[in-house]
Amino acid sequence: MDLQRDCTLTDQAERLVVGADRVKQALAADEIVAKIPIEVDAKEGFVRLWSDQTTAEERAKIVQIASGVPGVEHVEDRMR
Repeated sequence: MDLQRDCTLTDQAERLVVGADRVKQALAADEIVAKIPIEVDAKEGFVRLWSDQTTAEERAKIVQIASGVPGVEHVEDRMR
């Protein structure tokens, strides 16, 4: 049994299945962020976020939450 190989395969699978719904669920779990209209696009570990109703502090929190979703490797912030 090659545990390192198994972990690598699991990481690869996470990146492939991470989707916008998973990121949206994580954002909705935050009491403040849940009230902000945010568009999310996600594919193969890459997440893009849009909103025109955020402050700098909110954007930082949103990016932090999205980055913490398993399988997310990169978050592109297109919010303002």
